[in-house]
Amino acid sequence: MLDRLSVNALLKSVITILVVCVVTLSAVAAWTSWRRVAVADRIDAVLDTSMHMFTALHHLRLDRSSSVRELRADRQFTELTQETREAREAIMPALRAAIRALDGCAFPERAAAVAQLSKMTEKLAKLQSETAAAFLQPKAQRRPRIAEDYFDAANAMLALLDDLSGQLARLVKLDDPYVDQLLALKQLAWQARNIAGELSVMISTPMGGQPVKPNAMAVYDAAVGRLDGTWQALGYTSAGLTLPAKLIETMRQTDRDLFAPDYVALRARVMRAIVEGKPTGFTVPEWTKSAIPRFSLPGTVAHIALETAKAHASQQRTAAQWALGWQLGMLAAALVAAFAMMVVISRRVTSPLVTIQSAMLKLAGGDMSAEASFPGRSDEIGKLASAMHTFKHGMIEADRMRSEQKEAEV
Repeated sequence: MLDRLSVNALLKSVITILVVCVVTLSAVAAWTSWRRVAVADRIDAVLDTSMHMFTALHHLRLDRSSSVRELRADRQFTELTQETREAREAIMPALRAAIRALDGCAFPERAAAVAQLSKMTEKLAKLQSETAAAFLQPKAQRRPRIAEDYFDAANAMLALLDDLSGQLARLVKLDDPYVDQLLALKQLAWQARNIAGELSVMISTPMGGQPVKPNAMAVYDAAVGRLDGTWQALGYTSAGLTLPAKLIETMRQTDRDLFAPDYVALRARVMRAIVEGKPTGFTVPEWTKSAIPRFSLPGTVAHIALETAKAHASQQRTAAQWALGWQLGMLAAALVAAFAMMVVISRRVTSPLVTIQSAMLKLAGGDMSAEASFPGRSDEIGKLASAMHTFKHGMIEADRMRSEQKEAEV
């Protein structure tokens, strides 16, 4: 079967097979890199959205407890407290940024999620405006149930943000093991922050004049157990991970401040005093000023874990983009090289062979004007053309000798 193939077809077939192999390998590598870029883009979008949501979650929990406590207080405020003002200044920008970022995440429920988050954000914004005015009024002039309405709206927003954060985390689960571990660490840190915040609210709420629940001490002890267990789980999760120094130091600071034996003992003593109806030695502002920096530390751990995950995702995205660009370049180079080889084979091999073949056929037919000269070529083609030239001159000489012989015979 190979005997029937022309040199031209054989050479081009070999080159085509080699080119197909190279192009296929390059295309597969480029496709893999493109998928890596797509995964990195998805992770980056999810983490960007999660960071905005986390900022809103953190400050909304602070705002919920402080706003509800102040709205239920008997005194009239001349301005928003620093705690409430700082929390509210961060909430709305974070929520609106989360809406924009969420709209860029590709998942089936995106449109419904964006619509729901937008609607609840506007509702919360209106309630913030209403409650900001209510703080400046005597309690008797405030709208009935305004504190409860704000509490319910804040709770609904917190639940929605938690749910959306979970959906986004599932969207990128198993895409990157390191990101998975950091998101798990972030979630545990956030749970620890919430429990620590609840412990502080258990103290500040009755300290602000609200009634103490009959089982308050049992609820407090159970929360302490959950906090210790969650923080221990976070330690197990972080073990063996390569973490930035900033994150490690914040975790150590949380151990020193939030779980310091003297603070734990002080918090328990104040809680027991509240339950027993004894003086605590603290006012609400004094207690919150002392407690907030401590129970916010796990939230800082969660935030740094998200930042670390985002930085890692950005690095992976850059590496994937570079690899994709390189592989696309290699693919283009393979195609150009294939075209160039085809042109070279045609010009340097097959076309000269066709020229020599045509000249030889003319010589065989007695046409001594046939030419196939390739001056300057010392390769096989040049030697073949030289051999044809010698053969041509031999035929001319033989014709001359035959003519002279015939003339002599006459």
